[in-house]
Amino acid sequence: MRIAFLNRVVRPFNGLTGTQAPLGGTQSALIYLAQALQARGHEVHVFCNCGPLAGVFAGVTYHPVLKLARFAREFPLDVFVPVADDISLQLGIPARFTLWWGHNDYSYLWQEMPDLRADIAARLGQKADRVAVVSQWQADLFANLFGLPREHLFVTHNGVHAPYFNQEAAPANPPRLIYSSAPDRGLYILLNIFPAIRAQVPEAELHLYSSFKVWGKDEAFDQKNAGALYAQARSLEGVFLHNPLPHPELAQALRQGSIWLYPNHATPIPDETGFYAETSCIAALEAQAAGLPVITSARGALPETVSDGILITGDVYQPEIQAQFVQAAIELLQNPAERARIGQQARERILRTGTWDTIAAEWEQHLEGAISTRVSTPPITTPFATPHISVIIPTYNRARNLAFCLESLTWQESLPFEVIVCDDGSSDNTREVVEQFRTRLNVRYRYQEDLGFRAAAARNIGTGIARGKLLVYLDSDLVVPPTFLQAHWDAHQQDAKVVVNSYVYRMIEEVDDDLGLPPDEYITKHRDILKPDSRDRYQIFEREEPLEENYFLDSNALSLMASDMQALGGFDPAFIGWGHEDTELGYRAAGYKMRLKLIKERATAYHIYHYVAPTKDQERAVNWKILTDKYGIQRWYNPLWDLPVTGAVWIQQKGEPVDLPIFGDAEWELKTGHPISHAPWRLHLQVHNGILEAITHA
Repeated sequence: MRIAFLNRVVRPFNGLTGTQAPLGGTQSALIYLAQALQARGHEVHVFCNCGPLAGVFAGVTYHPVLKLARFAREFPLDVFVPVADDISLQLGIPARFTLWWGHNDYSYLWQEMPDLRADIAARLGQKADRVAVVSQWQADLFANLFGLPREHLFVTHNGVHAPYFNQEAAPANPPRLIYSSAPDRGLYILLNIFPAIRAQVPEAELHLYSSFKVWGKDEAFDQKNAGALYAQARSLEGVFLHNPLPHPELAQALRQGSIWLYPNHATPIPDETGFYAETSCIAALEAQAAGLPVITSARGALPETVSDGILITGDVYQPEIQAQFVQAAIELLQNPAERARIGQQARERILRTGTWDTIAAEWEQHLEGAISTRVSTPPITTPFATPHISVIIPTYNRARNLAFCLESLTWQESLPFEVIVCDDGSSDNTREVVEQFRTRLNVRYRYQEDLGFRAAAARNIGTGIARGKLLVYLDSDLVVPPTFLQAHWDAHQQDAKVVVNSYVYRMIEEVDDDLGLPPDEYITKHRDILKPDSRDRYQIFEREEPLEENYFLDSNALSLMASDMQALGGFDPAFIGWGHEDTELGYRAAGYKMRLKLIKERATAYHIYHYVAPTKDQERAVNWKILTDKYGIQRWYNPLWDLPVTGAVWIQQKGEPVDLPIFGDAEWELKTGHPISHAPWRLHLQVHNGILEAITHA
């Protein structure tokens, strides 16, 4: 058979990469299965982003991705195998049989992104003749999550490259605990529990072979996402942090271990509905092939992969479950004979049934008699289309107000959109409120621990998972008109490289009468308790052209194109507490040559009254200092909320001087685009620790 694999990951690789550099599981599986099929007499080609690494390795030919379509026309394929990439099923590559090979866990789709879930289900059901899954656990997931018929699923497994494991285990002394997975799969838990293990077995060592570099990530990415874990590892006695190793060297390192300890939590979905789970775990297979007993979590496909090991059930974030890992490790460390027995039993099983030669034979048998089981209609459907707009809503203990906000989003007369609620650690029924809208909105929920007022970090969570071309940041206490999202979209179609703010009235007292009405009705009826947008005094909403003065930016009803936000790098998470994270974004936007566009028509919203913490001014002062230190700002500017446009100012500081230099007798400068007449009187601004306390006529 002529078999072509396709893997479109950015990282370049070929048949030698795993012997020369660390390499992730999906690409490793592809390399060794392709090699094993070639050894069985098949003609095997791999299309990947190999670039100058293209060539023939162990009989398998590696081609650049862009050559696939022409190759398939000139050399008809018996089997086409897209790897972990459902989009590639839409490429229309001709082949007698298309077998999609999935490695990834899609369980995060259970409670969210119904449009994406339906799209993936349609591709897997209608574009693939069969779907190969790497465990029974993954087969169950795909059948239930995507509605795929059981007969459409080919249950195969991952394996190990047997030549790397032809030597018996040779445990080092003192005994070594080994961790050889990615940093986000349990390293956090392991570092927390190791001191308790070492307290009982003082000679025990922990050797870590972990890095995001196995995925082809660079040093900057690795440090950003795992640097804190590496620092923690270096600070612990008995912990040895190694560079990730190529496969042959890793196999040798595993042989010297005593236990492979894997308190797997993978990457938690922050809404606590579930976790990304192991669909197979090649790292566990390798550890067993090297003769190590495995202690791990009974999650995902790990019970299938580690049938000879010690499996611990429960949430590894809970102290009692962590204690079980500690006890299991201590007992094995203190019982060398039991360690050897479990390790040898696992090794024999893997080398008997879990090598790539064995897996290739299963594939060959399946492909030679395979019959297409494509379905004629989509397995599942959804009322939600793929979003053009992502609405990102940070919130904290505002469940009632959030309900009004989400209700107003159900009125929208606009392009398809998704809603991402980013919960900053609420203790009320915020999550339950979101759940009530799942059938009416394409909504997702994300939760971060309550570590203070972290609106910037919460918005960044939403930004990181947003799929729309336009990002709209909306505070959870705003009620918006039916034309709100369309107005923001249109504003960006009219002007490029702009950040867009819309007009917001604020309730100045708590009145529930008519609360939740559309703004056109509510504002008309309740003008007496509504304060106009604070930027009205500068007349900038009347400006037809976008503004250069990005410091007027307000995050409560803000939008910008996703590509622009990616260039800006999101909100600065250093801003904790109230204020100025949006001002800081405005400064960076200005440096990116972006302007601020203010809109009122079709976008005017109202802000529901809520309690304001007494620490607000103190938090604003701290954030003001962060802002001024970062940009070297040496003059006061907006916001001094009650300052008229006209008049010069005299500033008097009392109390401890602020670090911000303030000119004691400076003319007030506002770049509003309007002339500023200097009245004969002056304003006396009393400032204490960076906070404006009073304005009087001097």
